[in-house]
Amino acid sequence: MTERLRPITYAESLEAKRIAEENDTMIVPEPKPVIPEGERPSSVNNLVPETLPSGGKAYGDGLELYYSPLTFGEMKYLSVSTLSDTETINFFLKKIHSNFPTEDLTYFDFYYIVTMIKLATFGELEFNMSYECSSCGALNKAPFSVNDLLFEEIRVPLPITVDLDSTFKSTSTDYEASKINFTPITIGRFKKMVKDGKREDLDLYMANCIVDGAESDRVEIIKEVMNGVNINLLETIDVSLFHGVQSLKFNCKNKLNKEHNEDGKEILGSGEVCGRLHDIPFLDIIEYVSSTDRTKDSLRKRIHFGV
Repeated sequence: MTERLRPITYAESLEAKRIAEENDTMIVPEPKPVIPEGERPSSVNNLVPETLPSGGKAYGDGLELYYSPLTFGEMKYLSVSTLSDTETINFFLKKIHSNFPTEDLTYFDFYYIVTMIKLATFGELEFNMSYECSSCGALNKAPFSVNDLLFEEIRVPLPITVDLDSTFKSTSTDYEASKINFTPITIGRFKKMVKDGKREDLDLYMANCIVDGAESDRVEIIKEVMNGVNINLLETIDVSLFHGVQSLKFNCKNKLNKEHNEDGKEILGSGEVCGRLHDIPFLDIIEYVSSTDRTKDSLRKRIHFGV
């Protein structure tokens, strides 16, 4: 697999790197078992951890990852079924094989592997992105390939550890902590948010980036300890954990006339091309993983905190 090109992200800024490097405390993971050759699926594709958007930093050493392409029956099943969002995620999790729980994959590592599954299934996947030009008002339909998708990479050590001014003591459990470790939200925690109808709760997104503690403890840390005086620190952690798909850039191809209507606006026609550059966000993960057609037109806004 050829190395993917990535832009310099805000996470590479001196401030983000300073905070990550000064506060970093490595968590030593337990050794991961090796998947015996005889227990691997018959049709798999290997994934090198370093090629993941996260760089494999969230999983420790010894990571093994494989994925299987969709069968013809599975492709047809996806195209006609009415799976819920959580069922769709579960469907693709079964196509991924690893020596650790696949629900511990980060949200966008999962997203990336689903992209690889689609490439392995269809070859060159193409979509059409529809958008209205903000300059001339024309409706554009721009084709793009899955190969056009670029994932940003995590460029700081994980976990990002923050020393608290005083020991946090939970009001609902016995949990106490003087340091808080942050890693990107996992697909398992995201799936639970979807199931609970809380996918719009941005405080919970950030809480789900905290490694330890019950959900109630993690939410309390974000709302009662980190918000306010530490809001700038949360912003830095946010951009440092993000490793999602870059937005897509298209130029409006609509042609204009030199003529104008009574209001002074140019009349659409066959003259010069508008050419207005548009920065369009990509599909929602649920729509993307469940799509087996080539005409998905939905847009999404970026969800913060590593998602």
